Amino acid sequence: MLARKLPANVATARSDIGGVAQQRRTTSAPAPLSGSVLNDAGFARIRSGDYRGALPLLDQAVRRLRSTGSIVEAYALYNLAVARFALGRCDGVLSLLDRSQARQGRRTAIDRLREQARARCGS
Repeated sequence: MLARKLPANVATARSDIGGVAQQRRTTSAPAPLSGSVLNDAGFARIRSGDYRGALPLLDQAVRRLRSTGSIVEAYALYNLAVARFALGRCDGVLSLLDRSQARQGRRTAIDRLREQARARCGS
């Protein structure tokens, strides 16, 4: 029997049943993506103009990074605000910007998007 390399999420288990070696495959679920990885993927979609594709990635990133206080959480909040606003949505944009700014300090990009959101969506 030739040995074959298995994907990383597939392990082999050996057992002896009645003196005969048996081999079976066991599959573990892939590890969930980190908030940082999801944010990076969402940001890449934004950069390519795919705001609709970025939205679910960034929603998940914000949920996974919630209350970490990390700079990545701040970026994910901002990126989610950008994606929503680019799709013509106003829901939560100003709140996302406020939360992002609270974590990363004042940024011109945040101020600019907040001004645009207030003009389009009201304060």
